[in-house]
Amino acid sequence: MVPFEQFKKFYFLYFLYLGIIFDGINTVLAYKFGAGSFFSVSIFYRIFLILFIIIKFINKIEYVSVYKKLLLFILIVLIGQLSLNLQYSHDRLFEVLNMSSKLLYIYIIFIPINYYCTKYSDYAQKLKTFLYVFIILNSLIIMISAVFKIELFSSYRPQGYYQDLPYDQVRFGYKGIIPAINETMAFYFVAQAFIYREYFDKKNYTNLFILFLVVISGLLTGAKGAVISLIFISAYYLLKYNKKIFFLTVFGIVGIFIIYLDKILEFINQAFATLVYLFYHSSNSIEFLTTGRINKLFASIDFIKRYWSLPNYLFGGSEHFKMSIEMDFFDGYFLLGLGFFILLKAYYDIGFKFRRADEKFIFIVFLILSFWGGHMMTSAIFSTYYIIYLATDDKIHD
Repeated sequence: MVPFEQFKKFYFLYFLYLGIIFDGINTVLAYKFGAGSFFSVSIFYRIFLILFIIIKFINKIEYVSVYKKLLLFILIVLIGQLSLNLQYSHDRLFEVLNMSSKLLYIYIIFIPINYYCTKYSDYAQKLKTFLYVFIILNSLIIMISAVFKIELFSSYRPQGYYQDLPYDQVRFGYKGIIPAINETMAFYFVAQAFIYREYFDKKNYTNLFILFLVVISGLLTGAKGAVISLIFISAYYLLKYNKKIFFLTVFGIVGIFIIYLDKILEFINQAFATLVYLFYHSSNSIEFLTTGRINKLFASIDFIKRYWSLPNYLFGGSEHFKMSIEMDFFDGYFLLGLGFFILLKAYYDIGFKFRRADEKFIFIVFLILSFWGGHMMTSAIFSTYYIIYLATDDKIHD
């Protein structure tokens, strides 16, 4: 095969690898200048990719329904914004369109992945290789950063948090080259699901080693969502496929806790300082379980009372920086109104309907994390890797 023909077949894969590079650039810029859309080159790359995919596949009749839904969502967002009892703002519209594009990105990224996996028999394997490469790369960066305390890849320092504190007092966690910790959590949810599936499908030592990398690096992110997903997914796969290892793991963890209790408690106090603080200072259990997000919800309800008109209850109407509470079901409704349920139906069709039991369980865990922790449905990174995870299932039976 000549190089041009190979490029023509796999150019979209090259775009995915290019996305990793832009995420790495984002991480460096956020560390140097602080978080902000101006320095987010990934936003401009995503806009380019969205426009490219739409133009490239607009003549494919099998995706007409997807385009119709995208147009419907654009109309919903515009109606919602124009119905707000607020003075029109270009900045607000840009930010809302940016967030909406992330929320709807699953429609966009589904098109080329579905098309090429259907057209070429070896495409899913190429996507699987891509996912392996990024999992190994980011996991090694996280582990090396944790050992040598590399501030650039810290989960929290680059985003502008804790800038006045010495680095050794910053909340623990490393995210690798993924720009934001919430997206890192979402990525490691997919990575855990992918590697567990691949290991129990093939049971080779390579996948076992990568599973070790994923488990360790997931814990080193310092993100509670990554830890919770690891517990859910590990318990499910081990109980289903190897009960002996499950019970040995449980006994081993209990033993380690007993022997190193003081050091583990010290680590938890640092790694999950916010959660520990809320445990002792929350006014009620709901505030603790939502890690304070319930207070953001109350603030959003106050915004709704003041600025929403009747159409907003149908079409949404969000001012992102005043209404984002980092719980996807609420953020999705604020952005899209009742249209959010159309989006949920798309997730159901892609991730649950006609899937095997393992992936149905992963879908349920995704809904729990998305509702509780947020930044999964509103993450283009999550949408990309979740679709790749589903597309690379060797035992899919659509």
